[in-house]
Amino acid sequence: MSTRRILFGLAAAVALAAASGAVALSRVSVDDAGERLIGGLRDATGLSVAANGAATVSLFPSPRLRVDGVSFARRGEPPFAVARELVGALRLPALLLGRVELGEITLSEPQIALDRLPYADVLAALQARKGVGHAPSIRIADGRLGWGGRAVDRVEAGLAWPRDGGPLAFSGYGRLGGRPVEATLQLADLAAFGRGERAPFRARLEGGGLRVMFDGDAIGVASPRLTGEISARAASLADALDWLGARAAGRGASQWSASFAGRGGLDADGLQISNAEIDLAGRSFLGAGRLTSVNGQPAVEATLDAGDLDLTPFAATLSPRLGEPDGSWSEAAIDLDGLRGWSLDLRLSAEALEFGGLRLGETAATMLVANGGLDLSIGEAAAYGGVIGGRLSLEPKGAETRLRLEGAATGVMVENTLAELLAKPPIEGSVNADLAVESVGTSVAGLVAGLKGRASGHLADGALESASRSRTLALAGLRGRMPVSRADIRMAVEGGVARADDISIVGPNASFALAGTASLVDRRIKLSGSVSLAKGGWDLPVVVEGPLSSPRLRPNLSGKSADGEARRGAAPDVVR
Repeated sequence: MSTRRILFGLAAAVALAAASGAVALSRVSVDDAGERLIGGLRDATGLSVAANGAATVSLFPSPRLRVDGVSFARRGEPPFAVARELVGALRLPALLLGRVELGEITLSEPQIALDRLPYADVLAALQARKGVGHAPSIRIADGRLGWGGRAVDRVEAGLAWPRDGGPLAFSGYGRLGGRPVEATLQLADLAAFGRGERAPFRARLEGGGLRVMFDGDAIGVASPRLTGEISARAASLADALDWLGARAAGRGASQWSASFAGRGGLDADGLQISNAEIDLAGRSFLGAGRLTSVNGQPAVEATLDAGDLDLTPFAATLSPRLGEPDGSWSEAAIDLDGLRGWSLDLRLSAEALEFGGLRLGETAATMLVANGGLDLSIGEAAAYGGVIGGRLSLEPKGAETRLRLEGAATGVMVENTLAELLAKPPIEGSVNADLAVESVGTSVAGLVAGLKGRASGHLADGALESASRSRTLALAGLRGRMPVSRADIRMAVEGGVARADDISIVGPNASFALAGTASLVDRRIKLSGSVSLAKGGWDLPVVVEGPLSSPRLRPNLSGKSADGEARRGAAPDVVR
């Protein structure tokens, strides 16, 4: 059988590269084999197909047609795919019967831009040619698949067109970010999909410690959408995000496992998840969300119900610890790197929220991550018999971190709050308070040392529990628990030190008038003033000093105020 006879009907065989089978055609020559192949691909796909190399035909060890330097493009646009070589495998049984069929097409070393792939146009062209015959399978050898600045290299993949009621199937593997990745796709009804109808679709992606499964339907051609059940699991969330091109979530997050399962929808705008069950670092959430891409960076919107949630491990990704074992603030650098390269808009509800020993009841909060910064707002949370709210903002400022903190409390029982921190709280009562401070620093210690702002508080219907243990108050005739009708304090904060010039504590038996400072840096307090008996008589000068957790009240025998100035008079109401 001559070579020219082998090429009998080659033009139609080329069309089989996408959608045709065996057809009797006129004789063609070896010299125009490449042109016939390129022309057949143009006709079958509707694309602009070009070759800048020679075409050759070989019979042994198996019949093959090769064309060098093949490119594919939409008409009038730059190529979206370029291959070093295109090889068409000729089916031997058909040759023996005097027909030409392509059993397989191989693209050698192709570079394909997936985000510019006009598959809808190609599918429409194939649908227009249906009934011509069976399309050959397509192989990619040592290819590169790119999208949005990312790429899978060293790709080995195969695409099998539907035959005898079977699915359109794709499977392949390659390397993404230097690590192996494997994917399989199956579209059960290509004809229905081409008509814009619902077609069963399955997919699996595995690599970089991440496994994603999808089982549902594909709908539409011009604007395709996937809907169905989706699940994902990552042994290390930070490792998986880094592999996908997003920055790791910070120190500590490398140990977080993550998984979710729910109903999903994927379209050109992004991925939507509903009725999802999410597990993050061993903590469970229920909710819904959306993942999109903004300027090439992942963006997440989510609404989650957290149940009972401890925030301490999540805060540890920004700073390993707040304090050192010796009681000092941590000098470890605050790391906001994990907040760069992605954005988050999270609405969170929890039955209980815990952080560093403090526990809140039913809580509604929002968390925003953008431009490498974090903004956490608590609209309202039940706390120790009252309600609190506030806002914490962290944002990068060069090599430092800017902190802004605002908060307010209403009706909070101070003894219940202090019980989380102190074995024997020295004061009790209902507190209303507000706070607004800011700072810039590289560590928790630096932020505390740079704090500036204001704070105020009002206590009602309380008591000083330390009265029964104070010899100083015993000198003034006060023994046992000292009731407090009201207490007021206003503070100005500068350099990590809170200064109060007018602290008033009023009770039915006695009243205090104090002034001084509380250093947040070394956690010590130093106040001076006087205590006055309600029944009249002399005033007793006093000082309150020591650690914030356990200050001591004693007579002021030095005659100096808290800031070291000489006192004027025997017992003024307030020492300034």
